[in-house]
Amino acid sequence: MINNIAKQRCLKYRKRILQLSQQLGALHIAPAFSCLEIVDALYYEIMRRKNGFPIEFIDSFILSKGHGAPAQYAVLESLGILAESELANLCKPSGRLGAHPDRGLPGIEASTGSLGHGLPI
Repeated sequence: MINNIAKQRCLKYRKRILQLSQQLGALHIAPAFSCLEIVDALYYEIMRRKNGFPIEFIDSFILSKGHGAPAQYAVLESLGILAESELANLCKPSGRLGAHPDRGLPGIEASTGSLGHGLPI
């Protein structure tokens, strides 16, 4: 059962994803919306963190459904791992974040794309 704080975070993420989709004109909204509660629960409740700041995790998270990247980006932004400016430049030549997660970016463990791509990783 999802608590009220998590519900509020997920509502905030949905608003952020819609805002980003309006800026871009195209974004994978449905895949991002469908996994928000799971991604939020993993990052906020399940994954173990190292002590200190910036936030670092002991556990790894691979978003196998790369089309859901906006959900992961929104959660990472709320944790302070990604800056607001990073999401403002989503899918732009001047930005580092693309439509799918790319390994090596803050909080991103693997480059994924189509559904199930992360399973063999």
